[in-house]
Amino acid sequence: MEQGGRRRRRRSGTLYAAVITAMIIIAVLFGVGVFFKVSQIEVVGASMYEDTQVIEASGIEIGDSIFFIRESAAGLGITNSLPYIDEVRIVRSLPDTVTIEVTESYPIASFSSEGSWWIIDKNAKILEETTAGGASGTINIRGLQPIMPAVGETLALGDEGRVQLLYLRDLLSAILANGFQEGITWIDITNISNIKFDYYSYEVDLGSGEALEDKFWLFSRLIDNQGTDLGGRIDLSNENEARYIPG
Repeated sequence: MEQGGRRRRRRSGTLYAAVITAMIIIAVLFGVGVFFKVSQIEVVGASMYEDTQVIEASGIEIGDSIFFIRESAAGLGITNSLPYIDEVRIVRSLPDTVTIEVTESYPIASFSSEGSWWIIDKNAKILEETTAGGASGTINIRGLQPIMPAVGETLALGDEGRVQLLYLRDLLSAILANGFQEGITWIDITNISNIKFDYYSYEVDLGSGEALEDKFWLFSRLIDNQGTDLGGRIDLSNENEARYIPG
């Protein structure tokens, strides 16, 4: 009898502790919901869009609990609705401020398809549909066969163009990372084993899209030594050598 009584008391004590714990959790959640509400939303890094557009796309509203904001959902809402937004970071500042930090895509290149021009970033994300005039100042990509291009989507080239798309993305990223975008007006990627582009007065034979880090390092050294206005060709198809061929 005495042992049974102790077991009942232990069970009662355990149940009591569980109830108290649950009540504390509920109280904390209630307090969080009541006292930590968003009263200020700031946007940092947006130049292509108004702050109100970014905030609306995020789904974050004044009065939301600052702790219950779904960062991934807010980020996806922004990048899906606003094509020029590349990356999003949500920062909470207690007690009531949310900052939306955005990084915008750089409109580095463009291609034409069925009478329209499409601007893309280094990841081949389509940023906007425009005209030939609107695409001026971007690098013209030649040799693509795009499949149903749409703003906000990644350029689609189908299974046959898988390597072509991979090389294009790597090449655009390398161009941007090395700061060569200002001197390039076109890239011809028709033949993925013999990619070509211009750079100021030169025509450059890149070869394939492999070993770009080595090729661009050699290219940088050659340009530093002889400048940009000699004309002729530069052969980068051998990743161990940058060869200048006078015009």
